[in-house]
Amino acid sequence: MRLPTASGAQSADDASMQRALSHDDSHNAYAQVEAFGSGALLHAGLGFPSNCSVGTLRKIVLASIAVPRQTLTVRLFVGHGGTELDDDEMLVSDSPVAVDCEDTPLVALNVLCTPRRIVGVKMMG
Repeated sequence: MRLPTASGAQSADDASMQRALSHDDSHNAYAQVEAFGSGALLHAGLGFPSNCSVGTLRKIVLASIAVPRQTLTVRLFVGHGGTELDDDEMLVSDSPVAVDCEDTPLVALNVLCTPRRIVGVKMMG
């Protein structure tokens, strides 16, 4: 699974996301976004184009909800305990979101960047 990052790296998908965020008339699909585990409401009606990719939807969600600073990306699920949207190339219109977004929330799980520590081990011998 290829995860989009919160870094400044630009791609064609980033340009698509910027267009999606800036043109309200292109939003022809809406979904409630809830937090994984707690079910806390993160966004009451996130608008997005149904012809965008899952990767673009992931970036729209990441840009539209409050996340901890160390968040690398978000994993998206259709409903609590539902299907994970892990194919960033798939169009939203071909995904389970197209069937369930009116009645089932998108569920976001933060993926945090964790620092790695190098631990030295003293060898006895």
